[in-house]
Amino acid sequence: MLHKSLNPCGGAERVCLVIIEVLKNLGFSVTLATFERTNWFQVFEMFPNIIKPDREVVISALNLKAFSIYVHTLNMLRLLNYGKNFDISVNSHGDVLLVPADIIYMHFPTFFLLPFTEDGVKYYKAIPWKVYYLPHKYIVKVLAKSMNNSIILTNSHFSAMMIKKFLNSKPLILYPPVNVEIFEVIGKFPEHRENIVVSIGRYSPEKRFEWILHVAREMPDINFIIIGSANNKYSISYYEKLMLMKRRMNLNNVELLRNLPFKAMLKILSKAKVYLHAMKMEHFGIAVVEAMAAGLVPVVHRSGGTYTDVIEFGRYGYAYETLEECVKAIRHALDNHLKWFPVVKRAARRFSRKRFIEGFTKIVEKVMSI
Repeated sequence: MLHKSLNPCGGAERVCLVIIEVLKNLGFSVTLATFERTNWFQVFEMFPNIIKPDREVVISALNLKAFSIYVHTLNMLRLLNYGKNFDISVNSHGDVLLVPADIIYMHFPTFFLLPFTEDGVKYYKAIPWKVYYLPHKYIVKVLAKSMNNSIILTNSHFSAMMIKKFLNSKPLILYPPVNVEIFEVIGKFPEHRENIVVSIGRYSPEKRFEWILHVAREMPDINFIIIGSANNKYSISYYEKLMLMKRRMNLNNVELLRNLPFKAMLKILSKAKVYLHAMKMEHFGIAVVEAMAAGLVPVVHRSGGTYTDVIEFGRYGYAYETLEECVKAIRHALDNHLKWFPVVKRAARRFSRKRFIEGFTKIVEKVMSI
């Protein structure tokens, strides 16, 4: 198993852990190769009842601030031949590690979109930056070509479209595993819900939690709760920025909760009616599905896999683009929560952990029979 690090405890890490469980149940002895030693206490706090690998190997990674994109590429190159010593190799972080394996789970072709990000647009502007980026662009193309013999899996039709566009490879869609059963249990009493809007995710700028503060300012009579993890200086810095925004905007109807225990998060979800997802171009959105399983009505940005696959273009929730649309959708969701409650809970079952395990097991059996 190849994965950059399990410590972020996000959706990609959940996929990695369930794949480890599948392989263990099939009788494999599993070695996990990472660039950062796993904080298993933290991982168990976020993902109870997981199965650890038999062995973890920490690849000593270069860590330099200068030439960062090339440093990461050099780190990846150290993994190129690692999987050849095993019966089967799985890269569960294919969007971050362009390393060939028998099976690759690529959440999104992140490497190819670097120049289009907020930090990466500089690579297309000034000539020195263009010169700096050009070798990296070539290396990425070569590495991507080496992945063509792998079975590539992804999390949504949206991600599949982007992978086909940039890698010229048609991936299989295998939705991420969601513990819908755990969340279904807490969502049994819709009539006792309160006018609470919840958002969950890492404290990271791409999650666009600032948007939620602006929405909350337009809805002072509704309570908003943001639940997020912040385990490094970047996420803590973003959390502190949001806290400062909240104070400056005088938002008494917003709570910003950090590193909340799992049971405490479940308790909040059991009281809320609406789940607001602010991220644009979300690849999938596991937290959205979990909230749906708990009976919350999703309100998501009209883009990405959350829109195309999770709520199916509005069949299982609301979508927005503007602030006005978002406020209107939340009002409508709050007023019609009882009607939506059984609909969203049924829709969440499409992404069950059981379905992922069955699908991945078939793929492993296919690889081993070749």
